[in-house]
Amino acid sequence: LTSLTITPGVIVRERQAVSLREGMDDLTLAERMLCSGAGALLTSLTITPFDVVKTRLQWQSQALTTHAPTCAQYVCHGFTDHLCICTSGNGGQRFNGTMDAFIKIRKLEGYASLWRGLSPTLVMSVPSTVLYFSAYEYLKAYCSFAGSLAPLVAGSVSRMFAATAISPLEMVRTKLQAGAVAKYTEIAELVRTSVQREGITSLWRGLSPTLLRDVPFSALYWTFYEHLRMRLDREGSFTPLRASLLAASTAGATAAILTLPFDVVKTRQQVMLGEAVALGRTVPPVERTLTIMREIVAKRGVRGLFVGTIPRVAKVAPACAIMMTTYEYGKDYFRRLHARAT
Repeated sequence: LTSLTITPGVIVRERQAVSLREGMDDLTLAERMLCSGAGALLTSLTITPFDVVKTRLQWQSQALTTHAPTCAQYVCHGFTDHLCICTSGNGGQRFNGTMDAFIKIRKLEGYASLWRGLSPTLVMSVPSTVLYFSAYEYLKAYCSFAGSLAPLVAGSVSRMFAATAISPLEMVRTKLQAGAVAKYTEIAELVRTSVQREGITSLWRGLSPTLLRDVPFSALYWTFYEHLRMRLDREGSFTPLRASLLAASTAGATAAILTLPFDVVKTRQQVMLGEAVALGRTVPPVERTLTIMREIVAKRGVRGLFVGTIPRVAKVAPACAIMMTTYEYGKDYFRRLHARAT
């Protein structure tokens, strides 16, 4: 018989492999990707009409005072974001509030107008969310040795990975929503021209402020979500889906408030980018995050970094709840399928 030498390194690797198998349960990668993709799709379908109406109202207000031909509004929902661009050609009717806008847009322009800009948004949000959630689940299981810090580590790294991988699509998404690119077949030419003029790094323009907002949000969100979900499961007062809904909305609202200054900076950059593209102007260079923060504090004080707290929470909390309940329901559905098969 040959002797078998077991080293500490082998033991650590075996423990990691066991914890990984236990944390990932029996769902396949394709099933997890399908669940997260469905969640991103449903979230975008639900939230986009509200973004469109708010943008139209904002443009109407600006047009009265500044005669602005274009209005761009950037909205982040935690896991997904949406850039709405409205020009003077997007309808000419007057709106008297949110409900009046919903009714008039539906009546005069059709239901499809409430989802204007959704297709380019999905080009970025669905693959980003699929990468993000798949990476998070894998890393959370792999980092189970970190205990309560596993969601924080997994959330940070997975968000960084997904944002970096999808960042080249951000300029494409913006041009599609602004109408600067008429057909999807023109995307390859757009990317090639951008690289020729400004270099390969131009595809990752604006990544730093995105990471400064999304990585802390993700770390905080998953830490709060996993902790709350565990507590609710222990109490047994809620069904799994209700527990996910409550934990997701609470965690999303808390993380949104704590990371609001970075969202204010990112919103300003995206609005400048959207308006420049819509008007055919040269895309402005990305300002440094600290520079923008100093400008905001100098003009409005520290409160300026927390402008829009209530609207942001009102968007992020339900969006996170829709995303997570859809994701958890999908996973539960596939687990029941596996259980019937065995």
